[in-house]
Amino acid sequence: MADYWDEHAGVDEDEYIEDIFDFIRRLNSGQLPSHWHLEDYADLRLPANIVRMLFDNNPGSQRRTSEWFIEAIEENDSFPVKEDDNCTICLEPLEEYDYLKILAIKEGTEYGCGHIFHKKCIRKWFEKASACPLCMHQLPVDDNQAELDQIEARYRELQLADEERRKRADNFSSSMFG
Repeated sequence: MADYWDEHAGVDEDEYIEDIFDFIRRLNSGQLPSHWHLEDYADLRLPANIVRMLFDNNPGSQRRTSEWFIEAIEENDSFPVKEDDNCTICLEPLEEYDYLKILAIKEGTEYGCGHIFHKKCIRKWFEKASACPLCMHQLPVDDNQAELDQIEARYRELQLADEERRKRADNFSSSMFG
């Protein structure tokens, strides 16, 4: 009978490492099948309001630039640019593509910083951030309360399911052993 080392001799470990990285990518992006029950391994002892606060105050959490602001700056494109002006995102000359200014006025209040970018570049940027890519001026963001409500509700569901599972396990254990 072969031992462990003989059975695994010549195995390409890089192949397994890539599988682990793929698993982590899928776990982080929510692409794993629901029948895997990964919530069974979560620590659900935190109160739901604390979880909500963690998601709300997380600097890495993505807050989307307000739709009204994006629509307003899309129309802010009727001004001349110099021939040597470049988009600071793609570094291409501004006059080669449609461009806009990050500036909008709503109800007498001015929002934005006035920096100029290609429309296609700033649209991609706004998918990831809610600040000007040049000066990091914070732009108006949509209210994330609905998303936080959804996170909190799902967390409470997981807590209830975990509590029910623990009760069933305790009942089963006590019925078998005493």
